[in-house]
Amino acid sequence: LRRPVAGAAALAGALGLVGWHASERATGLNEGPNVVLIFLESARSDFFSINGYPALTSPRLDRLVAEGGVTFTDAWSHANSTVASVVTVMTSAYAYRHGMRSMFHGEEFARPALRRLPALLHDQGFATRVVTDWDGDVTYMNERVLPGFDRYDVAEFGMISYVKQIYSQHFLFLALTDNRLGHRAFSTFYRAGGGYTPAGSDLYYRARIEQNLAELGRTRRFFLTLFFADPHFNYRCGYPYYGRFTDPDYEGPNKYQAMSNPTVDTAPGREREARQIRGLYAGCVSELDDNIGFVADTLRRLGLDRRTLLVVTGDHGERLPDRSSFRYGRNGAWLDPDQFQVPLVFIHPRVPIAQPVVAATVRHVDIMPTILELLGLPVPPGLDGTSLVPLIRGAARDLHLDVFGETGFQWVPAKPPYLSYPPMTEVISFRRDEGGALLPRYFLDRSCLARMNLARHRFIRTGRYELTYRPTVDGAEVALYDWQVDPALTRNLAALRPEVAAELTGRLFRWALGDPELTVRQGWLAARDPDALLRCVPPPPR
Repeated sequence: LRRPVAGAAALAGALGLVGWHASERATGLNEGPNVVLIFLESARSDFFSINGYPALTSPRLDRLVAEGGVTFTDAWSHANSTVASVVTVMTSAYAYRHGMRSMFHGEEFARPALRRLPALLHDQGFATRVVTDWDGDVTYMNERVLPGFDRYDVAEFGMISYVKQIYSQHFLFLALTDNRLGHRAFSTFYRAGGGYTPAGSDLYYRARIEQNLAELGRTRRFFLTLFFADPHFNYRCGYPYYGRFTDPDYEGPNKYQAMSNPTVDTAPGREREARQIRGLYAGCVSELDDNIGFVADTLRRLGLDRRTLLVVTGDHGERLPDRSSFRYGRNGAWLDPDQFQVPLVFIHPRVPIAQPVVAATVRHVDIMPTILELLGLPVPPGLDGTSLVPLIRGAARDLHLDVFGETGFQWVPAKPPYLSYPPMTEVISFRRDEGGALLPRYFLDRSCLARMNLARHRFIRTGRYELTYRPTVDGAEVALYDWQVDPALTRNLAALRPEVAAELTGRLFRWALGDPELTVRQGWLAARDPDALLRCVPPPPR
């Protein structure tokens, strides 16, 4: 299924049809410093060899760090959703402050008073652009949510986009069009993601990146944001990636992509399928690594690498099958640490690097102040994060940072006794614009927002403990874990160490109450609207 597509693309390349390569070096006014910020979709930190994965999944990143970079092996997102995480990185603000808490939140939820990194750098004379593959879309990559970019070279989103992507199932179409001429003739299709299939979209996306870097190399300094979505659920990366870390003799339903039921809780009897799915995911991580290597190679070819700070992070992590559960993907009813731990790498940070590997806990909110300090620019007051430069320079070994996080949209409604809401098809809908035309995007039923917000599972993680808070229909379930001795979080210590549980619950509440829609009633987080739980009630379980 995959080999013919890759082979056809290779044939197109041999015939000289594949996208151009900028051979000239940037000879304009570029003085730097420049910044390239790369987001990686669904990227689990522990699946990168640079962070200890036993197979060589990230050799390009490994080499880049060895040549002059630093990797943070305990980096965390604050949400297991893309939009909330990306906007948090760009604002150094938690989601309840910036307002964009899911892919279904329209621009009207954005808080314009918060300064965004693109706007700050634009005001300092940087040329600013964002270039994304199919998953970095206009839902949030726009002038209202993330103002300050000179150019938004991003994908569409919604039903129209998905209809276009149907054509990707015909490999002959990709074989004939995945080249420079085809990219121009079918630009709308490829901008929509090349059919949600990396076998077709990576080539097109790389050509756009190369073109933008060549143009930005003629500016005085620039800030470029990129987004790679290769490991997105359900991990269908093309040849040769799907076979790099999987069993060559496997012929089951998960041969090329994960097709088993992702919500199964029990693992026994599914070991081979679990290994296959994890292998598929690892292959997609290696494709991410190749794409990061492509960006680094392009910077080097254009003579920009030594003047450019390259920052790489994941938008969130990913749940994968293991010995405790077969579940995989992510969901608003899941609170596994794997969904929140992400890679974070700084290449050529323009300061002396004490150690290439830093084990101290760091967070998404810390990225923006770190970039600003590395550029020698003022850090605005009121940010939720702190600069990581002391860790990079070796001036500190640990900043003793607490991690706060919350889940996103419940793609699969939580099971009782946990608080939930109706399935996606009942809480999102289309809208019409002012002229009456149907908008090809989805929007949340606003009457459900208060219940959805209260239903988020939340956690706080300190230097030793992690406390989780899972809302139920009549309160919440609180659990305390000593993650240093129990990293899988299997032993609840809340009853054994009530004083620790109470202290961390108080700290978690103080953080959560930064959300003006929440309050406390009878010792639990509650919606400020007392009628919130009367609306958007899910149907009873069958």
